[in-house]
Amino acid sequence: MKNEDILFLKPIVFTSLEHFGESGPNMMSTDYYLSKLIVQNVLYLTFYEPKSIQEIANILDVHLDMVEEIVYYLEANAFIKQISYNKYIATLLIHDFTEDTKHVLKQIYSKYAKIFVEYMLNKHKIDSIFIDSNKLNNKFFDNIYFPNNDYNFLNYSLITLSCLKFDALNFYNAVNFNKYTIRRTDGSAYFSVANVESDSHIKDNTFRILGQHSTKITSFDTTRSLWRYNTKFDDRFFDGICTIAKDFKETYDYIDKKDMKIELIDRLINNKFLAKDKYDNIFTNVIFSKLLFDEINTIVPSTDDDFKYYATKLADDIFNACKMSYPEHMRELAKYYFRKAFTLNEMITAVINHFIDIGFLKNIDFMQRKTVNMIIFGDKLPVEN
Repeated sequence: MKNEDILFLKPIVFTSLEHFGESGPNMMSTDYYLSKLIVQNVLYLTFYEPKSIQEIANILDVHLDMVEEIVYYLEANAFIKQISYNKYIATLLIHDFTEDTKHVLKQIYSKYAKIFVEYMLNKHKIDSIFIDSNKLNNKFFDNIYFPNNDYNFLNYSLITLSCLKFDALNFYNAVNFNKYTIRRTDGSAYFSVANVESDSHIKDNTFRILGQHSTKITSFDTTRSLWRYNTKFDDRFFDGICTIAKDFKETYDYIDKKDMKIELIDRLINNKFLAKDKYDNIFTNVIFSKLLFDEINTIVPSTDDDFKYYATKLADDIFNACKMSYPEHMRELAKYYFRKAFTLNEMITAVINHFIDIGFLKNIDFMQRKTVNMIIFGDKLPVEN
């Protein structure tokens, strides 16, 4: 925990935000509510122990009326709750690890990433594409587009999907999971997680929306969807649902030849959804699939029940290494959260790093960092010249 006495001089910043559960019909999730720095610091102060509005105002050195407004706003949206006449406590889980703890966690994730990679390569017949070669056929290649036929770029998404499939400890089991989700007035039901630890790829005073997100656009003839998963390997800062949905729709309009305006093309090039090769030819810089998400997810390599032992060990090792970082009343939630450690961003990062170390993957270039781990599903594929 940071020194409360200096928060008014050096406020904490949430370097990432994610939530687990269901967004409401308006798709307003954690990032929508918690983007302001003052809001993040109010939550941080009430995470470790209950605070009154007056205590928060004194520590942050801001006007009482402002803190009161923020606390009531957070309470109305279930990010904070009143536990006594004048004391409030945060409901979200905050990761704030010391450098020593972060070092230990990185070693643990690295250890189990190596086990996961070796298991996958030994269990499945994998050649240049991270799909069991026995399941690869013309249907796959005829119904998917990946820029410049770059298997390496495609493999980042396939490996990430493989990690996300692994839920051996039934994280989303209704009985357990519903115990921790919070029903909110906008119709959503989830619990939120924030990180405040420093991270070399995070820009100062910015936050990222981490985790798996899906955006859908329905037209008269088809339902089109976009899947993305944000990791340290991408450069997607401030890519809220509205922004990414706009890029997604306009990219589809471009390949559909519905909108070829120069300003749209320039915007998509600037956002890296379109790119230019060394001859100035424009190409689509994102994966497209006419296969359904479930069709791809089915053929992506997965683990068997015999791997459940490692999932349990990883969850226990991670929690035991960092449990003292959480106040006692939050440790039960933290322990539950780490049941999905094999599907967490930190684990996926460690897995991809190990694939890079053994030469199966290569580092991606700056253009690919905008659209890595992103797939647009629909009824058309780009036709490149």
